[in-house]
Amino acid sequence: MAKPELDIITQIIAYSHAYRKHVLGDEPSRKIELQGVNEFRDINGRDLNIESKSDLKNYLDDFFKKEGTKGFAHPDGREFYFYNKTDNVLAVINVKDPDLGTVYRPDEKAKKWTKIYRDASKSGKVHVFDTPEAIENLTNKATKAIALSENGRVTYATRPEEIAKAEQLEKEKGSPDDSLKSNKATTLIDEAVDKADEAAKATKAGNAAKLGKLGLVTSVGMTVIAAGFIDQAHSAKRESAELFLKSGTIKQDTFDAYITLNKKVEKIMHKENIAGQGWAFIATTPIVEAKAASMFTKFSQTYNLTPKVHKALEYVRWQVNHRSVFRRCI
Repeated sequence: MAKPELDIITQIIAYSHAYRKHVLGDEPSRKIELQGVNEFRDINGRDLNIESKSDLKNYLDDFFKKEGTKGFAHPDGREFYFYNKTDNVLAVINVKDPDLGTVYRPDEKAKKWTKIYRDASKSGKVHVFDTPEAIENLTNKATKAIALSENGRVTYATRPEEIAKAEQLEKEKGSPDDSLKSNKATTLIDEAVDKADEAAKATKAGNAAKLGKLGLVTSVGMTVIAAGFIDQAHSAKRESAELFLKSGTIKQDTFDAYITLNKKVEKIMHKENIAGQGWAFIATTPIVEAKAASMFTKFSQTYNLTPKVHKALEYVRWQVNHRSVFRRCI
């Protein structure tokens, strides 16, 4: 047979048990607390935003070229192991495996990689490769090993067609993967909006605490209380943005930019809370909040936020009712 292509191998791995077990969390042998858990998003590392089979395949295609990915061949020449510590992802190409390998996030993280390496070393000399060129050579050896293996040849020749038929059937009847993803996205968006409501309430509570400083030259206690509400509000904003990211409503670059903006706004809010003692806060707070709202408007326009996301993440200006404030203080 012609030399197998890595692109086909990653498809076979991504569309087989690795997806069911490690993305859907659909595996009876897993611990109860891990049933239904997507380990590429929720545990053992940073969120890799992998939800579908195609997401997993696309990740695998980049994985072997990724900075920090290292690998070695088992002395038997039929198993090839690769690990990226930054993502905590371990991929295996195994010519004996019915799915030609797997990809997952080890609970033990780098310790798992070390254990596999030591076990393999008991069978002979093992050399770890960690440059892009060396990793490419290693994957080439893996594809050649598949061509020399009966299981490898049969799986490589028949599985892509099986995958294509299964995908077509799912498309015709409405893919359950898409339905699951859609339902999860809806839930995450609802949670994001709820978190935004928490942020709004914390902001109001913070301003209420500032009202308690009126009539006083300084009030350390109320300043500390207001600071706590500021932290709470901005923490809820960050969580809301993270949920929007997980739902696919915003992209990673938008999320990163918002986190940067949120930190800037939180910093100026804290500075104003310390500086705006006594009656001064009536002037300083609206000015600072107007500045924050202006910064957010520019951000929203730059990243084309949807109305729902804009409303959830925006910094609301505080409208001061001076008469009400005056009555409260006399």
